[in-house]
Formats: sequence, structure tokens, C-alpha cells
Amino acid sequence: MPLSVNFWLISSMAKVDFRKSINRIKCPALIIKAREDPFLSIAEARDMARVMPRAEIIIPEHQSHWLASRGQKELAKIMFDFIKGSPQN
Repeated sequence: MPLSVNFWLISSMAKVDFRKSINRIKCPALIIKAREDPFLSIAEARDMARVMPRAEIIIPEHQSHWLASRGQKELAKIMFDFIKGSPQN
């Protein structure tokens, strides 16, 4: 199960609000938001990126929330390109 799904499940079950701590993420961060994802709106993705100083939002062509299981090649390319383009510090 992808890490993002685990965070979503934990936060919904434990009533944890990650908005209070997400601004502590200082390293390059990639927010991948599928166009038709019912679990994360574009506004929420933008809010996350706004408080994370080195965040980047990618909206891939894949339409589904299930990008990690149904769009592995596209996801791998997005992640590889991000890592390749990120500074090493």
C-alpha cells in the first residue's frame, strides 16, 4: 500500500491533522495528484505545497486515484524525473 494511503488511513482513523506539522518537511517533496482522485482535491494539494518550501505538484495524465497500482510506468517516470532534477542537498 502506498505511503500516502497509509497516512490517509492513519489520519482518518486516529483523527490526526498533518496540516500542523507538514511545514517541517524541508527536503524536496513531490505531491502527485491524479485528476479524478476523490481523496485529494487540487486545493488540498496546493495547500500542502504552499507550506512545504520545496514541494512540487504533478498532475499526471492518469485519471484514477489508483495510480500506484494501475499506472506504474507513468508513476515511475514521474518519480525518476523528480529525483533526477532535485538538488542533492
